[in-house]
Amino acid sequence: MDDFQREMNENSRISELEDGFVEGRSQVPLRKIASEKWSKDPIRSSLSYSLLLDKINNLELESEAKTKELEQRLRETETKLGISPLASLIPWRYSSTGGSPVASTETKNDKMKTKTVKLLPDMYSILASWEWNTKPFWASLFVAFLQIILLSVLIVDLIGGATADNILNLPGNVEYTVRIAQAVAVPIAVFKQEDLREGIDGLVRGMPHAFRGDIKFQSMKSIKWRFGYFLRFAQGFLSMFASFILLMQAETVFDLLLNFLGIEFISDLDNLAFRLAGLGYFGITTRDCVNTISEAEFRKDEKETDWDGRKFSPSWCRKYAHILGVFFIFIAMVSSFIFYAAQQYDGEYLTSTVRVEFGDETLPYLGIFNGCYTARSDGIIAERPVFEQMGRSTMQGKLAYCGDIGDGSWVFFYEGDDPCKNPIAAPASTKTFDVLETAESQWYTNTGLPLEYLQIYKIDEADTCGSLDLLSTTRDSCSVIEFELEGQSRTFQKRQLSTSNEGEALDAIRSHPIYVGADGSKPEVVIFTGRRWVLANSSKIVSWENTTAILESDGNEEFYAGLLEVDYEWILLVSEQVYRVDDQGTPLGLQWYYPRDVSEGFNFRVSDLTRPVDLACASCNSKTNPCLYEGVCSDRTGECECKHGASGKLCRERPLGDGICNTYFNTPEFDYDGGDCCASTCGGSGCDDSSISFPFGIDLSNRGNESRTVWVENLLGFEVAQTTFGFDACSDPDQATFTIEMKPSIWKIPDPEAPITAALMDFDADFDWINSSYCLVEGVSLTCNDEPYMDISPIWVATTDTIEECPPYHQSFQVPYGASCEIFHTKYMQILGLDITLFFKVFYGFDEKLFYEDVIKTGDTSISTVRWDVPASKCITEAFSNQTKSIFDKSTIEGAVTNSLSNSGRSIEWCESKDHRDMLFERFGLEALLTVLGSKESFGGEVHHCSASRVGESFFASCNNDDRVTSVDIRSDYYTTNGTLTDLLGFLPSFPQLQYLGIVGKLVAGPIPAMEIAKLHNLTLLTLVNGSLNGTIPTEIFSLQKLESVNLSNNTLTGTIPMGAMGSLQRLHTIQLYDNELTGLAIPGELLSLQGLVTFAVSNNRLTGSIPVEIQDLKESLAVLQLSGNEITGSLPTVLGTFEGLQSLKLDRNLLTGSIPSTLGNLQAIVELTLFDNRLTGSIPNSFQNLGFLQMCNILGGNSNMTGGSLGVCT
Repeated sequence: MDDFQREMNENSRISELEDGFVEGRSQVPLRKIASEKWSKDPIRSSLSYSLLLDKINNLELESEAKTKELEQRLRETETKLGISPLASLIPWRYSSTGGSPVASTETKNDKMKTKTVKLLPDMYSILASWEWNTKPFWASLFVAFLQIILLSVLIVDLIGGATADNILNLPGNVEYTVRIAQAVAVPIAVFKQEDLREGIDGLVRGMPHAFRGDIKFQSMKSIKWRFGYFLRFAQGFLSMFASFILLMQAETVFDLLLNFLGIEFISDLDNLAFRLAGLGYFGITTRDCVNTISEAEFRKDEKETDWDGRKFSPSWCRKYAHILGVFFIFIAMVSSFIFYAAQQYDGEYLTSTVRVEFGDETLPYLGIFNGCYTARSDGIIAERPVFEQMGRSTMQGKLAYCGDIGDGSWVFFYEGDDPCKNPIAAPASTKTFDVLETAESQWYTNTGLPLEYLQIYKIDEADTCGSLDLLSTTRDSCSVIEFELEGQSRTFQKRQLSTSNEGEALDAIRSHPIYVGADGSKPEVVIFTGRRWVLANSSKIVSWENTTAILESDGNEEFYAGLLEVDYEWILLVSEQVYRVDDQGTPLGLQWYYPRDVSEGFNFRVSDLTRPVDLACASCNSKTNPCLYEGVCSDRTGECECKHGASGKLCRERPLGDGICNTYFNTPEFDYDGGDCCASTCGGSGCDDSSISFPFGIDLSNRGNESRTVWVENLLGFEVAQTTFGFDACSDPDQATFTIEMKPSIWKIPDPEAPITAALMDFDADFDWINSSYCLVEGVSLTCNDEPYMDISPIWVATTDTIEECPPYHQSFQVPYGASCEIFHTKYMQILGLDITLFFKVFYGFDEKLFYEDVIKTGDTSISTVRWDVPASKCITEAFSNQTKSIFDKSTIEGAVTNSLSNSGRSIEWCESKDHRDMLFERFGLEALLTVLGSKESFGGEVHHCSASRVGESFFASCNNDDRVTSVDIRSDYYTTNGTLTDLLGFLPSFPQLQYLGIVGKLVAGPIPAMEIAKLHNLTLLTLVNGSLNGTIPTEIFSLQKLESVNLSNNTLTGTIPMGAMGSLQRLHTIQLYDNELTGLAIPGELLSLQGLVTFAVSNNRLTGSIPVEIQDLKESLAVLQLSGNEITGSLPTVLGTFEGLQSLKLDRNLLTGSIPSTLGNLQAIVELTLFDNRLTGSIPNSFQNLGFLQMCNILGGNSNMTGGSLGVCT
């Protein structure tokens, strides 16, 4: 033990180094490893041995010689103690020369080579080395997942829409320059991916088991190391894979370089985030972590660690696995590049079959070349295939590439094999290898005209070009069609163009049937031209010497050549254009027209739309060609049994406009039976016979006890027309709906012996007349615009049940907007002398949706006739009917204005736009004001009323920036008014943002309408002057919290100033009430609370009281104080001299006493001062000489007790 202690003492003299490697194998300090290993040895558990281990754990050697010396001493100590060597636990150190790191110990058989490495400066190093569940760990994990997600989404987007034959969605081919750039880019894509290389190396070689740096690295675990390096590898692999797809999809060198830059940006996100973290952008904790990792150094030697942390010596394959992995990836990338490039060169990714659909707007004959085109196996021009029209042996349309047009372009042609010789059409210069891509370009004819319509799209394997499918769907369709031409019918028999093999694909013409007339060898034919159907006069087609023979041939050249004859005199009728998606393979169901005159340069796009032609099937078929409008087809005879009044072939002729309302056709689709169901639109001969099935909801045919209808013709002694004329099926939403409500009182036979009882018994002896109750509904008659709309005879509803009162009876009807209507009842019950009363109402709306507020007119037994007017616009009627029912009376202001707005296009436009309804209401308000004034002018017409803010010289309105009326100024003396002030103010709520109202003149009469004024919540200035207002000033005026100025001067108002309400208006700065008949205090105490009062003018009233001293509370704001012509007493308070801003002081014609205070000479801003006709004494103070702005000063007149004379301008 003494020897061991001496060794410890000697070792204690060795200086400690600041940094040292620490074993990371077990994730604990070396001292703990050793103490656990030798815990059973009492010697090694001693304090001295612990001191030795502490020295070892913090060991630093200054030279290689000292390292060996320490090793030798340790071995000698261990030999003496009989324990195993600690040499394997001695850390690795730098050499004293500062060169490459070398081993500080040697084993018996080999010498280990070591070196130090640093972690890569990126976020994946944090994942691999730092503690779990810390802020740096989660920040780095977020960046890693962000990179992986971005790359994954990019890859999915790149291969989206790919097919099994082209899984990478590669273009058909590329230019040689692009191919060379791709070849150069492939190795760059592999070897540029540092994350891929380092990921493989970190996964294969494992975690370094010793480190120099912060104690934090003791938490490193092998599984965490491999997790970080797995994410690094995944990101690198995805980056490389995305790079490969992008470079293979690039069609230009610029696109290739641009794509590489994009991938490089995503790949560098982890490095960028690491640098930002080091600058503190992710927080202090992450910054310190980054700095620690940047300074840390790791030992890397032949000893590696497996998954459970044990050290082992890796094989040769494991040492160089990262190199082999990158090499194999490189070989795979190069092989893939060669494979896909070869596939592109062989045309494996080029479209092989396309469908072409030309329009006929520019070149009318192009439609015959519509159909499927397939790539010719032996036709290649400039590495691009030649496409030929399928289903033809002659006159084939072709698509090929021509290098002589611009920089090269695809062209369409049909003559010869050289696309550059006779091109018909071509897009702008397009060097694409795939013809599909030209569909996105504008095509032009060889004369430079743009093609208005062209579609090119790919045909998949499941599509047989649609030709045979279309034939099968039309094979059993109508076999005979019929045209109505100039009053004559022409029929055409269906047949199919000859084809040698039904299994082949057919062109657009032969996939449709032909309908042939019956005129010998040159019949008229209905044929599909690829774009539309035409009725052709074959005798005008020069190439068709024998039409019948040509149609029976196998699509020979003469057939197609005839359709190319460009004079088009052979065309008799044309249909509308047919698009493939809507093509039903039949000329039925299309709009047909006469062509315009051939002399006008006819082509297909100038059909004469004013001359339509009817085409129908001449026979029906219950499956493929059924009868219309619920008609029943007889498949045996091919004829229809038509329903609902329809007639003709297939029941195509609808009974519209015949004057008979047919409920089947009473829908918007058929224009409500051609208008037959409404009185205003019915124009047929049967309109006078229209009747109401259940007038007022009463069943006239029911003779039961609960409801019995009796006509009263015999009772009256004269003939009563038993009619129920009307249009109760009218349901046109463009017409206005009204409902009349009849409510009679209950009636019973008062005297069984009365003559009426005998008459009733004679009429129907089987009914118990005496014990029955009766509801007698008067007859009604409705006319609109002097035309009869409804006529219902009187009806007796009798029941043996005892009832207390009759229910209301309703009858709805429709009239056109803009109509003037009148309805009256017959008064037959009064003629009979029956003791009954009758009330009726007219509602705006349907029977099922009636409310009390919908009543527009009322009547009773004495008032038998009511009239109303319907505004011409449905929208405006509905907009204003909720506000007032006066719009249904043109004699009212509301009715006149509403009818005026209904004829204004701008007003209707505002009405139909909910965002502009407020402007409509403002226009209504302005027009109403003009109507009240009796003006014949309109406010703006079709322009916005804010653009015409002035009407004549006496009506002004202004708007704010939102085009909302904010002020109205009226000079009413210029008008012959049609209303009162109350009428006028009643329309002001139409202006919710009104701030200023000024009315001057004779319209300002009567009491102030308090309720109307109180609705103007935004009013700031109110002026009602120079009129004959009477009564008191309503307190409602001063409930307007935004009020700033009130001017009610020059009227005949009485009562006191309502200061109790006025005192709360802190915005009020002007009060002008002069020239009225007001009484009470001139300056109420509440006035003194208006700290912002500038003007107070109440002259020429009958106000009393004195000027209180407290008026000085207004000295900061008051500029005008006018109290002339009242009955004010007392003396002038000296505090008036403190009003530095006072400009006008008028106190003349009052009962003021005492002398003039000299303080009034301090009123430096005073301009006018009047004190005459009072009871003042003394003289004018000399201080008045200081009033430099004083222009009018009248004091001495009427103040007989004053001494002295004039002073300056004061007299």
